[in-house]
Amino acid sequence: MVVTTIPYLVEILRKLECISEEDFDDYINNSNSVFTRPFIITLRKDKIRHENAYKLLKSMGLNPITFYAIEGSKIEGMRMIRDTKLKLGEKGCLMSHLCIAALASYHKDKYTLVFEDDITSSLIGESLNVNLNKLLELPKPDLVYLGKCFETCTSMQKIKDNIYKTFGSYCTHALAIRGEFAAKFIGDFDKSNKEAVDNLYRRYSVDNSALIYTYHPALFYQDVLSTNSNLRPKADQLGAYTECLDCQIHPEIPKCETFSQKEEIQYEKDSENTKDIEHIEEANKKNKCFGIGWLMMVIISIVILIVLIIIICLSSKFYRQKYMKQVDNKNYIQKNIIN
Repeated sequence: MVVTTIPYLVEILRKLECISEEDFDDYINNSNSVFTRPFIITLRKDKIRHENAYKLLKSMGLNPITFYAIEGSKIEGMRMIRDTKLKLGEKGCLMSHLCIAALASYHKDKYTLVFEDDITSSLIGESLNVNLNKLLELPKPDLVYLGKCFETCTSMQKIKDNIYKTFGSYCTHALAIRGEFAAKFIGDFDKSNKEAVDNLYRRYSVDNSALIYTYHPALFYQDVLSTNSNLRPKADQLGAYTECLDCQIHPEIPKCETFSQKEEIQYEKDSENTKDIEHIEEANKKNKCFGIGWLMMVIISIVILIVLIIIICLSSKFYRQKYMKQVDNKNYIQKNIIN
């Protein structure tokens, strides 16, 4: 069994030429600041990503060291990670962070900034230094997430301003690691389950076995829209934008249907709409018939009334004439009798 030691990891990174000898010497001998020169982890092929990250950090007044990521294919047979279930890219990522932790351990009471090359940030000028200097007024954390994802934010404990004690953050695109804790991290590695580096760091928060802070909102994010991950597909990569799992409140999401199911559902809706229209038309017809029938009844009633009036008038005239005739006859008879 190979024991993972700091000299062993330093030997690996130098053998694979992860950083230049000049940068190595400058980093080891630089002890002027609480925060050492930052590292940018990048693959040799990802020149544009490295250039963008380098310019971003330079604009914040930093002097980054390029750390060429260890490729999983070059360490596939290494005994310390051979029995893991990690993919080759994840093995390379894990070994890269372990090797940087080995370098960080040379500065026990200082913080080494570690960035991956897909970072983005809205910070400008000295704002990063202003945020970092807040840490100097607090109990010394072992690890600080300058960027995070998939945290349970309602369970975080506020320390000061925008600094919180983590509950269990993921993502390692922007970290500040204290040298003493870096040595502990390497010492604990052989006893761990050899998981992805995100999980290994997160366990210290979950177990409360280290003091870990995070900035909220994050100072750095992963630029998942402009970059493609070397470890996971785009759909999974987009999840890294999620800082807080418990803050993703959505209404009930409808089930996804296939195109044929959507057509069937639409057909049912159209059928229901057609039935509604037919029902309305039928009701209109009934109302129309009822209206016509009612109108006819009124007209007939009026006609009957007029006929009755005419009959009454004619009858009245007839009986009047008959009466007048009888009166005339009676007068005539009486006249003749008198004569």
